[in-house]
Amino acid sequence: MRSLFSDVLGGQPQGVPPRVRQMIRAALPPGAARLLRSLFAASHSPIPCFLTSAMDPFAEGGVEAQLERIRDLSSDAVQHQVAEHFTGQPTAVWHRLFRHPRVFAAASASVQEAIWRAYEPLWRRTAAVRAREVERIGTALVTRQLPLVLADLGPGSRFDGSTLHFEEARRLHGGSVTRPRPGPDGNVLVLAPLSSGTRALASCNVGAGSVRVGYPPAGLASALEGADAPGPADALVAGPG
Repeated sequence: MRSLFSDVLGGQPQGVPPRVRQMIRAALPPGAARLLRSLFAASHSPIPCFLTSAMDPFAEGGVEAQLERIRDLSSDAVQHQVAEHFTGQPTAVWHRLFRHPRVFAAASASVQEAIWRAYEPLWRRTAAVRAREVERIGTALVTRQLPLVLADLGPGSRFDGSTLHFEEARRLHGGSVTRPRPGPDGNVLVLAPLSSGTRALASCNVGAGSVRVGYPPAGLASALEGADAPGPADALVAGPG
């Protein structure tokens, strides 16, 4: 959801196909979309994590409950997050968010609801791509070939054998470098295949010592255009897309 939010509102391009982008934009509530579009700078997306959601359709209460939590955010909660985001003085557009936090929270929930309603059929269409990627990751873990997966997370990332680097840290929610050292005494890396765009990339902290990295799985582009996701002969071989 965050990558679709950014792409259709004028933030960092996420590789959403033009036809899909046009379809989603046509479904957006005009007033709420204009309000949120005003927050985007040319160089990065300033929309904070707490105003967008991963939109887990399998979570308790479904998407509706997640949207309601955004609508119910208190003014204090929004203002605290804005203040935390900046070490110095917030930009002029962020002052608007700070002064009218509940207005922006309601707009964010309305826009995300519209995005989800428009995109849900495509999300279901790409289920086979996500399932195939989960199988590939599982195979890599069992065969101790996880570096092959980390070296192929798509444009904007690079794995040097011990550290995962992101070329455009401003696109991420959680910094520019992730050290994939699973274990009780190290960081836990959560890999999350995204179904939004071929350049979608996200990172955020999901707990003490845990980092989630979202990336576009192989085969996504063709699936978004309606093609079936083929099953590769080798689960560690990336398919087309």
